[in-house]
Amino acid sequence: MSLSDTNLSDFLEDRKNAWTPADQTTFKVDWTEFLSERGRVDEQVAGMLAKGYLKSEAVRLSRPAVTYRMDRMREDWETYCGDVTL
Repeated sequence: MSLSDTNLSDFLEDRKNAWTPADQTTFKVDWTEFLSERGRVDEQVAGMLAKGYLKSEAVRLSRPAVTYRMDRMREDWETYCGDVTL
């Protein structure tokens, strides 16, 4: 199970009132590219957490391991967003 298996419109549902259609599209493109650069386990963890699974249920990793991966992914995402040029 991965985030690519998740319908991104479901993932973004609560943000539809806050994000313009252009922002939503940009996020979908950027997130897909960002995830393609991640390892399989990171993609699975992100997908499961996005679907509502608990950290303890995410791909048989310990909660500290999931927390570490998500912290690292957040830092990488912030770097990625800082590197994006329009």
